[in-house]
Amino acid sequence: MPLTYLNDALRKIAFEGLHVWHVWPQLLVLAVWGVIVYLVAIKVFRWE
Repeated sequence: MPLTYLNDALRKIAFEGLHVWHVWPQLLVLAVWGVIVYLVAIKVFRWE
């Protein structure tokens, strides 16, 4: 689930002192989820 990746990224930034660029795998997963959900929403929801 995408919330897990968001929590991991925020935890690493807040508690381990990492920069945003060090959590790129988590951000990549969130971006992929966003694209997939966007594409599904385009197919499913129609204004008629």
